[in-house]
Amino acid sequence: MHADDESKVMAWVSAMPARLPELRCARRPRKTLLVDDHTLLRESLLLLLEQRLQGHCWRDAATLAAALRWLSNEPDIDLVLLDLDLPDSRGLDTLRRVREAAPLVPVVVLSAHDDRHSVLAAIESGAAGFLTKTVDATQLVRGVQRVLEGGVIVPEACAPGHQPGVGQPDLSQRQRDVLRLLIEGKPNKLIARALGLTDATVKTHLQMLYRKLEVESRTQAVLAAARWRFTL
Repeated sequence: MHADDESKVMAWVSAMPARLPELRCARRPRKTLLVDDHTLLRESLLLLLEQRLQGHCWRDAATLAAALRWLSNEPDIDLVLLDLDLPDSRGLDTLRRVREAAPLVPVVVLSAHDDRHSVLAAIESGAAGFLTKTVDATQLVRGVQRVLEGGVIVPEACAPGHQPGVGQPDLSQRQRDVLRLLIEGKPNKLIARALGLTDATVKTHLQMLYRKLEVESRTQAVLAAARWRFTL
């Protein structure tokens, strides 16, 4: 081996410890940002998720400001797991600011509260899912997987009823597209833009979608998607 080539190889090898995380993430098709200010909980969740969801790349933040920096610097983030109560932001305003910064990224709220009002308020503000911090590891992993696959996850008490896939409403592909964007919290204008439709056509699809899901609002449609466990 030529001396210059040998020097290059040795330099690359000596840099391996610093490069390995970068190379490992480069191979991962999914990237998730976990935002929680409780260090022990955040690190425990990251360890659990890394073990259970191999093939993912993880980012974490303890404040809203840090989360917004990640979203700005890495627009390829696929999912945000978000605690609403952070040192620099509290409540639904946290969710709204994340949605404004990354309107195309689905957000799953992590909360210590699972009352129906909190769940509905989060869904109405554009969350694609809601998980309590009391769920077990299997429920957490399944919830993350479902949202990454285009579904929605909420506590069972907020979406009771039908078994997955049993008697599921027959939606057209276009209606599924509209429902998927609805779950992502998109307003009608962005749904129309994403699908190349007029606002009037989107409203027509929504009316048909509501009728098939037997609901009367956007929030109820999202909860119905959770109840039927649609994968869109």
